[in-house]
Amino acid sequence: MMAKTKAAAEVPTEVTIPRSVLKQLVSIPEELERADLAYKNCQATVFRNFAQGLFRANNTRNAVAVARQALGDE
Repeated sequence: MMAKTKAAAEVPTEVTIPRSVLKQLVSIPEELERADLAYKNCQATVFRNFAQGLFRANNTRNAVAVARQALGDE
């Protein structure tokens, strides 16, 4: 008698996430670009701190977690 194997869970091809979460994710590159234009090379530390603060922020982490869950990446 052969053991039955479980079929892998099907990952949806389309997902729905709250508009506010999508806006948060979309704003990340825009904010980084804005900061890049504002800071000079000699201010690399300031830019790096800004970028780290942005992607480490709770709202960014929550938005990414929701997006990953919707995409089945968790």
